[in-house]
Amino acid sequence: YVEPIPTAFEAAIDRLVHWHLIPESRKPNCCIINFFDE
Repeated sequence: YVEPIPTAFEAAIDRLVHWHLIPESRKPNCCIINFFDE
């Protein structure tokens, strides 16, 4: 199971699509965020 995209990332992705930096057809619908301890 992959978590849905967090709201902040969704907004950023929407802006990238709006600015034509990524095409609508390539818009991601999920994400994986890895946290690494240092």
